[in-house]
Amino acid sequence: MPSAAVLECNLKRITVVSNVPHGVSPLPNNHGMDIVLGLGSDPDSLPTDILPVEMRFSILIERISQTAVGQHDFQSKRQNIAHLQTDVYSTYHTPAGHLAVQNVLYPPVLTTGSDPISPLQAQSALPCNFQVLTNRAVANGQLLLTIFNGGSICRSNTATTCFGQFQVREKTYSVFP
Repeated sequence: MPSAAVLECNLKRITVVSNVPHGVSPLPNNHGMDIVLGLGSDPDSLPTDILPVEMRFSILIERISQTAVGQHDFQSKRQNIAHLQTDVYSTYHTPAGHLAVQNVLYPPVLTTGSDPISPLQAQSALPCNFQVLTNRAVANGQLLLTIFNGGSICRSNTATTCFGQFQVREKTYSVFP
């Protein structure tokens, strides 16, 4: 699963996305011997056969419109951070943030073929509480789509690009190596 960090401050939202999980786990270093936490040379220690991993990062800087926050709310937020209204902010990726995650996980693949390119059709976006986790090819040219449902309803003070209904459509794609 990818990792992402999102920072929101005043009128900016910064999203840092990576294709591999990143995190920190504190380990006590006040012991003179291995305490089964992978710190020594015993069989339970750090592995020595770790292969390099291709890590990709994407940094996305978005502008939060002042009209979305509201002039009165914006002024009060600058004066007192304790009075932030929770329904203005979201714990979910914005559409651009979601696209950044997908581009880091699955970089564009160049395909070739002799058939003409079909025109793009407008597709509805996923509802706010759904997040695409993985998308991989399986047998018979089909794709397996793994979706996470956050279990809560996102809210906003302004119009949003989220759609309320989730429809499953099956399509077959061919990718030329």
